[in-house]
Amino acid sequence: MKIAIGSGITENQLSLLSKPEAAALYSLRAIQSNTIKDLLLYHVQDLSPLRLKGVVEGSGDGCGSIILDEHFEQFLENLPGFQAFELLPEHTGNAALQYWQDSIEPRYTRTDQEDDQDDVGWELPLLGLPNQPLIGLEGGFLQLSDAASNMPCATPGEKGQDGGHPLKAILLVSGLGGCEYLNHRLCKANPKITILQPPDAWQALVSGAVLRGLEGNLVQSCLARCHYGINIQEDYDAARHGGLKKHWCEYKQC
Repeated sequence: MKIAIGSGITENQLSLLSKPEAAALYSLRAIQSNTIKDLLLYHVQDLSPLRLKGVVEGSGDGCGSIILDEHFEQFLENLPGFQAFELLPEHTGNAALQYWQDSIEPRYTRTDQEDDQDDVGWELPLLGLPNQPLIGLEGGFLQLSDAASNMPCATPGEKGQDGGHPLKAILLVSGLGGCEYLNHRLCKANPKITILQPPDAWQALVSGAVLRGLEGNLVQSCLARCHYGINIQEDYDAARHGGLKKHWCEYKQC
């Protein structure tokens, strides 16, 4: 926000929206152009014009690729003779995590028909570490056979029920949302739920923000996890309050 204001945009020209809201706006609009076939849940009130309504509050927990990144680090730490990920030399750990996030995570395409021990062709750079043939680490590269096959694929179904609306569809957005393997796993785990994967899912957040700016607020209401109470009145104290501020409270009857 500070950067936007520093670029010349005034505060009254700025409006903020949540990442799930922006992603939902872009995804539904992108898919609708062809045909409709935290995590937050939205109820679609209208398709034309598009209108959404929040039905549950966000949990605020980490989700998506953050969870996979943690599993990736645990995968390495569980290898025989491998040290804690955080103890790796900084350049080694950064390079490995960057390669995982940019190359393996969004492009992983293993199917259930492939053997668990099949070589999927990924070589993770672990520069500066000594060779460990037992785990496939040679020349600064670790040969991966199936690092991501146990990708978590939980769905927010319980939240959908809590909001009074059965879960009908899941939108896959952001970098991880473009992963075909994730799409495959979710479809298999949730045969009664429609899985929607918009084109260019990686840009859903920024594209949704642009749509919000051009078309105004498309989300009619949201639910907050918490709020700050505002004290609008207090008991009359003759020593502190002027007589003109004294009035009868129908709620307290005093």
